[in-house]
Amino acid sequence: MASLPRQAELERQILRLLVQGEKEIAEGRGTGLDTALAEADGLLKADE
Repeated sequence: MASLPRQAELERQILRLLVQGEKEIAEGRGTGLDTALAEADGLLKADE
């Protein structure tokens, strides 16, 4: 299990990805949901 500071950093990274994705969608560009979820999974698995 991640320490609290590490878990908080992972959550911030995931939120940054979500915000970036929202901006890209608004601009008519970006990656698909599968890619975004894969990136989030990668961040979570890096902690294991």
